[in-house]
Amino acid sequence: MLKPVAVYGLSALLLCPGPALLAQPASEAERRYSLFSEPDIKPKDREQEVTLEAEFRTTIEIPGMEIIPCQAEVELAYSQRNTIARVDAMVSNKQCDVVNGTFEIVASVRDDEGELTRHTFPESFSLESSQGLAFTRDYPIGENVTLSSVRTRRVECECLVDKTD
Repeated sequence: MLKPVAVYGLSALLLCPGPALLAQPASEAERRYSLFSEPDIKPKDREQEVTLEAEFRTTIEIPGMEIIPCQAEVELAYSQRNTIARVDAMVSNKQCDVVNGTFEIVASVRDDEGELTRHTFPESFSLESSQGLAFTRDYPIGENVTLSSVRTRRVECECLVDKTD
């Protein structure tokens, strides 16, 4: 028994015996086609939804504003609470009022054999006054370790300055 096979993208209709389907492109330049072997299923019932994702990055320029590098200060106090390092931090900048920035918290711990391990935690901040920003965070440091130190590194910040002044 012959079953109709629709070959989409080729403008052709082939007749093939049974489930064995063979199709040749209409021309050598055209190599994309779809085959449907069941005559009871319409092509639109066989369509699949395809979702494509892409990362998009852009820069927006704010009129009248300028971004300049700055020096942020981060003060830390820390304590160990079993498997947690509790860190009290104060971020400040005296150069400007509106600041965005990032830094890393590095917690150094020693295990029972005395081996030193460092855990790094990224942080970001946004200041809208010269008063600074205080926060407390708990960071996991693992079991059976002693907290040796907590410090900051890679402190970066940018001031947002009004150019119209």
